[in-house]
Amino acid sequence: MPKTKDAGDVRVEMTAAHTYRTSATSHRTLPAGWRGTVPAEIGREIEKAKRGAVIKPQPKDAPKPQPKDAPTSRPQEPRKPKPQASLSPEERLAQFRAAVATLGEEAFTDEGSPSVEAVNGALPADAAPVTADERDALWAEVSGSAIDEVRLAQFRAALSSLGEADLTEEGRPAVDAVNAALPAGAAPVTAEERDALWAHLEALVESDG
Repeated sequence: MPKTKDAGDVRVEMTAAHTYRTSATSHRTLPAGWRGTVPAEIGREIEKAKRGAVIKPQPKDAPKPQPKDAPTSRPQEPRKPKPQASLSPEERLAQFRAAVATLGEEAFTDEGSPSVEAVNGALPADAAPVTADERDALWAEVSGSAIDEVRLAQFRAALSSLGEADLTEEGRPAVDAVNAALPAGAAPVTAEERDALWAHLEALVESDG
């Protein structure tokens, strides 16, 4: 059964990736560009970290009164959603990732990929629907096959030398600490790459049970 929305939930729009705990043993990462509902406490956490903003509800416009003698106009057609502006590959990937993050196990096929219908149902109303080919390409990146295995090994080795003092308030390894632990000559990680590698490692841990 779908979860009932908490009365304290708020809608947020992400400007940078943000990870928060959903339970004592699991986390959830919201990618940059994602829009959706999170608990109010997480909304405040995101704004405090300057990784996004809470979307304030807009008051509905009151209908304008019509003069009594005004001729009856034909009923207005329902507004069609405005087509979404063309997205960059990175923005489209972030949009797909956000949609997949809301899906349950029943939304995945026997091959382990999210179904096209489920993804399209979770995309924003003005988003272009995904095709099976686009789903396959995006899922290949989201599921980790696009992660550089050498880079992942470097990142994993760096993590093994870090302590609790090297973690952020959200429980992720600090960028400076990771870079200090990387082997000499290795390219430094950015916050975005740290988030992607960290999310990939967490997904591997969860899949291993």
